[in-house]
Amino acid sequence: MNKQFVYILTIVALLYSCGKTANQQEQQTAVAESSTPQYISLHIEYDGQKPSKTINKIPWTTNMNIDSAMNRARHIAPFITFITKKSLGLGTFYTSMDSVSEIKGEQKYWLLCVNDSMSNVGTNDRILHPNDVIQWKLSKFEEVSCIKLNQDGNE
Repeated sequence: MNKQFVYILTIVALLYSCGKTANQQEQQTAVAESSTPQYISLHIEYDGQKPSKTINKIPWTTNMNIDSAMNRARHIAPFITFITKKSLGLGTFYTSMDSVSEIKGEQKYWLLCVNDSMSNVGTNDRILHPNDVIQWKLSKFEEVSCIKLNQDGNE
């Protein structure tokens, strides 16, 4: 009887330690996944005035909006330049990208798509998620088409 008790106690202890190890491994995996860097991409189309440009691996942060992503992109790729103007209540308007300005006479403006949808909110209000693709297109409103791009700027 004493041997049976020791045997059962040993099995219970082993099962408990195995369960605890598996739980610890799950916790370590969860921590590793949450600390894995996540990114967004930026793609700019200049209406044929210069070749399109894509910037990959812009580090994503919680509550990142378009404006903060653009500023971060400028630090990662200093060759990116843009001019903005603020409008009371409407937020930030991007009027020029890399010395290519909007063309008011032709009604061509810098229009914003995120993933495959035209943004229906201002740049300050559009919150981004990991793997989002920001697309800026110099175009007329009625001619803009938002297409699904991958992180490399390809369809």
